[in-house]
Amino acid sequence: MLTPVEAPADRFDHAQLSSSMIANVIRDALRDDLELSIKNVRSLVQQRYRNVKPSYSKLWRGRDKAIAQLFGSWEGSYGLLIPFLQAIKALKTQVQSMSFCQSQRLRKDGRYKGRLLIACGYDANNQLLPLAFAIVEKEDSANWGWFMRWLRSEPHIGWNESAGECVHRLCSQHVAENLWKFCRNEIVLKTFKWTVKKKKPRKFDGGMSSIANICPEAITYIKKVGKHLQEDKDEQEKPEKVFQCKDGGYCWGIMTSNGSESLNNVFKFSRRLPMAAIVEETFSKCLEWFVERRRNAVNLLNNGKQWSQRVDKLLVKRGNKAGHMNVISYGDEVGIYEVKVDKS
Repeated sequence: MLTPVEAPADRFDHAQLSSSMIANVIRDALRDDLELSIKNVRSLVQQRYRNVKPSYSKLWRGRDKAIAQLFGSWEGSYGLLIPFLQAIKALKTQVQSMSFCQSQRLRKDGRYKGRLLIACGYDANNQLLPLAFAIVEKEDSANWGWFMRWLRSEPHIGWNESAGECVHRLCSQHVAENLWKFCRNEIVLKTFKWTVKKKKPRKFDGGMSSIANICPEAITYIKKVGKHLQEDKDEQEKPEKVFQCKDGGYCWGIMTSNGSESLNNVFKFSRRLPMAAIVEETFSKCLEWFVERRRNAVNLLNNGKQWSQRVDKLLVKRGNKAGHMNVISYGDEVGIYEVKVDKS
């Protein structure tokens, strides 16, 4: 029989070291660290049973069984969803925020072949704020439309740009990476990253002119970005997809998908869990965030603060800037003014 300290030294694996035994070895460690990797699972098993090297598949099955012992089986977890969701519904709150959406795969080993859809926004301190989650069989227009209909009340499918139900924008970082592959010019890349964030047409035009002077081919490439068929000369250019100056204010300064990637990392382990545990894990993380941020907001209000720390700093900065400006009217009835800045 296999004992903790007397495993045979000439065996790579051992028939008596079952996945159930592995689950018993790692269960407590897994409870403390839900992101326990297979490498760490192997280390814990080898600490317990020296000189035994379990196969990767056995370690994986052992971790699966430990997860099932802690959170319920994958199949049985579906039966826990309805009462758990009803309990969450009783605690429901309404949050209004600008949001973006993303999706991530569930279970890379094929246990689930669905997608976890997430809608997220930013709070007044520019912190990520998850708004809604959904688990669907696959990522397509029908499921995104269903998700968007539940996210907000709309008369159409929930994902219809022409009806004004949503807007679609591109990540400027990904566009910049593709631009670099196209032109391989550091100055063009830096100028593009500067230009894409500008709100004033004058600065936008200046940035585009600089790029055109350095690499005219880069401008040709940029003008194609966002088009459904890039080589279609008749298709209208879509600078609103990329540049903040052109997007109509929908981006709110969020020009990259960094927030989406960060949130994906936060919930990366949730997708490995049984279905009910996925719901519980996402709910627990969101609850922790909401409680902590509400506590911070109450403390600010009790100290006489009207705005969040980020907004307060922004108002002070802009107030100081406005103190060096002098507005000259060219006629109130025509609404034309000149602003002179004192740079002293």
